[in-house]
Amino acid sequence: MRLARLSVRLGALALALCGCAAELTPQQEWAMKNFEECKRETNAINAKLTRVTPDGQMYIEASQTQTEANRVIECMKQRANPPR
Repeated sequence: MRLARLSVRLGALALALCGCAAELTPQQEWAMKNFEECKRETNAINAKLTRVTPDGQMYIEASQTQTEANRVIECMKQRANPPR
């Protein structure tokens, strides 16, 4: 019985925490949008954006080869600093 009560309390706590998610910063939105676009452009199907900090710092994984992640990173750099 105690275990059931604990499960209910933990479930309620998890739901409460999920409902309080903070809004994304403009830097996070930019990073996520451009990552997906660069991933498509470079055909980096194994690159995965795992985390973006509020200041826009990205954490990227590549399950097969680092080359795909590098192509996405280069694309992102070009988008951040377009040629003049």
